[in-house]
Amino acid sequence: MDKNKLKYILIWLCVALVIVLSIFILTKVTEDKKEQEEEKETTEIKYKTNTSYDEKFTIDAPDTYVQVEEKNSLNKKGIIELNDPDKSSYILLVTTSKVNLNKDFNTFKTESFAQKESFYKTKITNYEKITIDNHDAEYGEIYYTNSTGINIYIRVYVVESDNYFSQLVMWTVADNEKVVAEEYDKIASSLREK
Repeated sequence: MDKNKLKYILIWLCVALVIVLSIFILTKVTEDKKEQEEEKETTEIKYKTNTSYDEKFTIDAPDTYVQVEEKNSLNKKGIIELNDPDKSSYILLVTTSKVNLNKDFNTFKTESFAQKESFYKTKITNYEKITIDNHDAEYGEIYYTNSTGINIYIRVYVVESDNYFSQLVMWTVADNEKVVAEEYDKIASSLREK
């Protein structure tokens, strides 16, 4: 066989090898991407409905949140008390009946935020008016350092419903703020008076 034919055969074999390797690599990349998408689908956050102790309210939270071990351990007036141990995140709902309460929503909201500022000795920031279940609501954020030096991020929602004013308070370590901010909004938007 002459050298030119051998040269062409080697070139074609190299081209064929490159094509086969390219197809193999593309197939592998496509399979890996498909596996990642399937894994992402299986790790999607699942929400579950949690009912208040008095069975008058519900809230949807990721299924990673569990009832605190001891009732009213977060607050003696708490009617929903949940925590996600992996995120060091907590949810607390406290309600006040509007019956015989001579306050409108704005007064209740102002007093609630002032109470939180006094308790945490810091100002609430980033106020935002929102609507929850077709009712007026507003939230603010608190950045607080506790007595052990841990920085805490707190989101306080004040909500009006048909028969109640509510304070929905959610908090976590400050490093988790970006992880939970959207989650907190979704949880708050699910709050319902039964």
